Amino acid sequence: MSTIIFIFLVILLGFLTGQILYRKASTNLDKIKLFTTFLAMRFTIPLSVMLAIWSVEKVDHRCLDELIELWFNLHGQALNDGKKRKNKLIAMSLMMRNPIAKNITTSDFSKYRQLRIQDVSIKTANNDQTYLNALFNELKRLGE
Repeated sequence: MSTIIFIFLVILLGFLTGQILYRKASTNLDKIKLFTTFLAMRFTIPLSVMLAIWSVEKVDHRCLDELIELWFNLHGQALNDGKKRKNKLIAMSLMMRNPIAKNITTSDFSKYRQLRIQDVSIKTANNDQTYLNALFNELKRLGE
């Protein structure tokens, strides 16, 4: 009888420890790593399998227009000037030829800025950069 109680307490302690660590994990990737480590300790999963699970990265091939729509649906519509800002971001995307968002470089934006400064003031071009920066920061904050 005491063996059964001991096994129960060990399982309970492991579960509670896992729950505390799980709650302290800040990102989903940390939670996945924690969970796979827990499984590996419990069921002796080989290290190579754990590393394969950890190294899986989400490949993001979304275009800038898609991210603008996502940003607007998740955050932009709550802003006073959300529709206006969305239209500005879409116009920026069109001028940049709707690139894959992950592949936008400083050179790409510099080319866009050079074209934009021909039509508007430098302050407006700076505002464009701020809007694009805010889009990426907000999506990152939202986990997208």
